[in-house]
Amino acid sequence: MTESQIGKDSILTKAIGQVGAVEFLASSVADALHEKDEKDFPAKTALQTEIACLNDTLAIFRENLLLFAEQLVDADDGLLQGGLFTFMDVLCICTDKLVPVLSDLATLCTKSESRTSFLSRWLPSGASSRALESVSEAHDDIKVLQPLLPVVLLVLQEKISHQGQDVIADELIKRVAFGEAEGGAAPAASTSTLTLIELAARIKVEPFWYKVSPKLKRFREMIALTFAAMAEHQSPAAQASLYHKYAAPISTAVSSVISRDHGVKKSVETMREIDIGLLQRVWSIPDVPVIAALNSLTLPSVAVSQLLHVPYVGDDPVLSGLAVSFRVISAKPLPFSIAHLLPDPPPPSPSILQGLPGRRTPRPPTPPAPAATPPTLPLVLHFHGGGFLSGSSAAHENYLRQWAIETDFVIVSVDYRLAPQFKYPVAINECCFVYDWLTSAPNLGMHVGKIAIVGDSAGGNLAAAVCLKVTNDGLRQPDALILEYPALDSCPHLTFSRILFMNDPLVPVSASAICAEAYLSPEDNLRHPYVSPLYAPKEMLQRLPPTVITCAQFDPLCDDAVSFWQRLRHLGVAVRFKMYRQLPHGFLSLRALLPDAGFSVSESSAFLRELLLGLPPAQDGSDKSSAAADSRFPMFDNFN
Repeated sequence: MTESQIGKDSILTKAIGQVGAVEFLASSVADALHEKDEKDFPAKTALQTEIACLNDTLAIFRENLLLFAEQLVDADDGLLQGGLFTFMDVLCICTDKLVPVLSDLATLCTKSESRTSFLSRWLPSGASSRALESVSEAHDDIKVLQPLLPVVLLVLQEKISHQGQDVIADELIKRVAFGEAEGGAAPAASTSTLTLIELAARIKVEPFWYKVSPKLKRFREMIALTFAAMAEHQSPAAQASLYHKYAAPISTAVSSVISRDHGVKKSVETMREIDIGLLQRVWSIPDVPVIAALNSLTLPSVAVSQLLHVPYVGDDPVLSGLAVSFRVISAKPLPFSIAHLLPDPPPPSPSILQGLPGRRTPRPPTPPAPAATPPTLPLVLHFHGGGFLSGSSAAHENYLRQWAIETDFVIVSVDYRLAPQFKYPVAINECCFVYDWLTSAPNLGMHVGKIAIVGDSAGGNLAAAVCLKVTNDGLRQPDALILEYPALDSCPHLTFSRILFMNDPLVPVSASAICAEAYLSPEDNLRHPYVSPLYAPKEMLQRLPPTVITCAQFDPLCDDAVSFWQRLRHLGVAVRFKMYRQLPHGFLSLRALLPDAGFSVSESSAFLRELLLGLPPAQDGSDKSSAAADSRFPMFDNFN
């Protein structure tokens, strides 16, 4: 990155300027307070102390930001995006809160005629005490970021020394965790390898991003309290009871919300002790029968949402004799019949219950009766997220149905088998089988015209891997690829976003480690293209179709998406990248909790229409999204 690139438009330049401005305001307030009489300003002493501490904090940030700028002068421009961009952006948001507080405080101290208007703003607690409270609260927001400064700077230095490549965590974690941020040898106590989970416990980084808005704060509390409530009722004895399995956690969550301080403290303790059972229970809540039934009442109405099962044919011995399941969704009645794929009605005997939760293999499909030539239609093939160990097509219907309505495309979502019962590469083989089954013949009842492969989170990993695999195996190449907040790097790297969000309430670093261990076997190569598509050889990546990559700003996986976008862009692949500001991981499914997430769902529909029909989102007259005109959602790149 050249000096001109760290210019007036740089988020780093903005952060440096904003910290300097707040320092100036704080110094002005300190000078003005010195002249005030404590009788007129009861909180003078406490406020002077708080302002002095604030100035010390700001000085630390200013010094470190200048070090960042020095490191970035000759670095690749991609380093100031993703997680590092988010760190600077949140710092700007936090310091922004201080500007009006300090400005009004300076006015109060220097201009008596402004006293009435200022007091009305701070009533009923009184001007000085309320000012102290507001300064302290905003200062606390900034202090939450302070422990991250040496860690982020160290990772930046390491990435630059490795020419922008991510570095394996082991030695770097030791240096960070034991206070060796300035370099040098770690103390003897650090001779054993530390994991990223242990680093998270040592530096105690709070999930700071929820401070950005009240909506995010409520969302964070809800997720954390849900984990805590589920953790209290996950013993084998409790799981045997329907009450303890479903009703008791809800009761516990409600009581935790009522006693918020106790509930949040309990949830923090729970997040440090997550295991695979707890993860599966929390992430599978949308598939709980009662929740799924209630959720179905809120889903957009479509003509078709049918789960189908097709016998697997292929080389994977684990899948031999089993059925592969997928859901077909269409906003309008299908112009072809899928009756030949519907399973036989269940027999009246209760013996069908004996096979649960396994899948019943249907009868072999009967060819449809000779009829008119099957229609040729565009199709979207979707792979759901859930860390490879939870999720289903039904749990993701809230946005899949909207896509179907807004695009008029047939959507097929695969219910691939989940870890740890089925490890890599079973899920990829199922997904590839469905792709080949759909595209090689009109097995569904239609010829597939253009086809887009779409995946979110772990499904994004599968989508990228399937694209690479079917192309490498000589099958038909997909026409488009859309990756929504994808997990593309299975290696234990320290990226900026993984550090910033290591204690994220939805995807904490411990959850990422659990998912990788559940999905992969010890002998699996973590850099294999189908395990970590980020490391696929350039010869494979150059053959990818036009690609859209989206990510959430407040997401541990943000840098996975940024790095993949940069690789494709440098290789000349037609690629578009979009970061959704101030949204967490999994935003496609969170419209009910975070209304801003609705922009992303509609914009994905626009991407699909553009990729498969060639219709620009702003010109086809059907774009229901206002995201394109919303500055909160900047597009970093267009198709090359």
